[in-house]
Amino acid sequence: MNQRLLAEIGRTQRLEIGNALKRSRGLSVNEMVDRMRMSYMGIKQHCLTLQRDGYLDTWRRPQKWDARKWFIV
Repeated sequence: MNQRLLAEIGRTQRLEIGNALKRSRGLSVNEMVDRMRMSYMGIKQHCLTLQRDGYLDTWRRPQKWDARKWFIV
C-alpha cells in the first residue's frame, strides 16, 4: 500500500479490516466479528467509512430460505 492510502485509512482497525478482506473473497460483518476482536457495529461503521471513501465495495448475499423458520407447528 502506498503512503497516501495509509494516511487516508489511518486507523489501525480499518487497516486490519482491509487486510482481512484482501486475504479473502469477501466476508460478512458477522464473519469479521468472529475473526477480529471488534463489535458488530464497530466493524460495520469502519466498513461504511471505507466504502464511502472508495476503498470497499459491498453487496448483499441472499440468505437461504428455511421453511422451518416460517411454519412452526
